[in-house]
Amino acid sequence: MVSGAGRGMGRAMALAFAGAGADVVVVDRDEESNRQTAAQSRNSVALPCLSCDVSDCDAIEALYGRSIRSSVGSMLPATWPVRGCLPSLSR
Repeated sequence: MVSGAGRGMGRAMALAFAGAGADVVVVDRDEESNRQTAAQSRNSVALPCLSCDVSDCDAIEALYGRSIRSSVGSMLPATWPVRGCLPSLSR
């Protein structure tokens, strides 16, 4: 999972991980930017795009609980800017 994947360093990281063969989930609050990042992936597998404002701890918990665990399974955030808001990975 790479937050801020809609542009800049987040996009570069998401594309680099995908290019190296990693399963990547792109997260950004701008859904259109997410789609653009996914479209730029050279990986043959489409990158899942999820919308979330990662400055909001409740939104992070909802994203993890509702979307990540049900559709993606295990994950490790590659970027996560809000200290203290990382959801428990052991749930």
